[in-house]
Amino acid sequence: MAFDHYVAICSPLLYMVVFEKQSEKCLQTSDIQENSSTRKDMKRTLLQSIALKMLAVFFLEVRTISLIECTIQIYHFVACVTIEGYLLVVMAYDCFTAICNPLVYTVVMSPRVCTQLILCSYLIGFLQGLIQVLLIFHLPFCKSNIINHFFCDLSPILKLLCSNTFPSEVLLFSLGLFNGTVTSLEIVVYYVYILITTLKIRSATGRCKAFSTCVSHLTVVGSLYGTTIFIYIRPSSQYTPENDKVGFHVFILL
Repeated sequence: MAFDHYVAICSPLLYMVVFEKQSEKCLQTSDIQENSSTRKDMKRTLLQSIALKMLAVFFLEVRTISLIECTIQIYHFVACVTIEGYLLVVMAYDCFTAICNPLVYTVVMSPRVCTQLILCSYLIGFLQGLIQVLLIFHLPFCKSNIINHFFCDLSPILKLLCSNTFPSEVLLFSLGLFNGTVTSLEIVVYYVYILITTLKIRSATGRCKAFSTCVSHLTVVGSLYGTTIFIYIRPSSQYTPENDKVGFHVFILL
């Protein structure tokens, strides 16, 4: 990084050449594809736990689910969505390092560091799923066992509980808000730096390569946070189970 500053200050014209060449190399050898593959594995797990049951409801008219299966379904859903959110942060950090600090990219984003970041994402997701399942299923259920949904989601399950669910709802909302705020803010900060650095590149080819590297990632970020906000963050007066079902159909398809 000292060499990066030295070239930028003492030889600014040479810096642009070195920066662009090194950026191109980093963008080609970036671990974004690996992180994207991990994210696809999470989506596949989510499809197996929800989409298959949804198809069984629609086509085979199998409309029953055991309590254990419902618990596992909620756990998989919460864990997979949380892991995907933090993996998107890892991918944003990968883009940030490749574009803003290309000369130290191979050191900062070494295979060991990438593995550690991915494992941390998995750990946070698994803990989040476990906490939310424990917050819900330690409470007693009423006699009604009809879930107004095509899978076990948090909101319809909470309506089946007999005891006071307000403390659990507050904790669930706080956990979701914390994870959503942390991940979204980190992604925004990384992309602000990426945008500033990219605009400083004089070559149009270099700017296009930098932007094209981030387009697919930004698309995934928009689809994840857009559907999540539509489903969970809206006025209670506009809440209907039908809107939830539409939102989850879009989320699963994306």
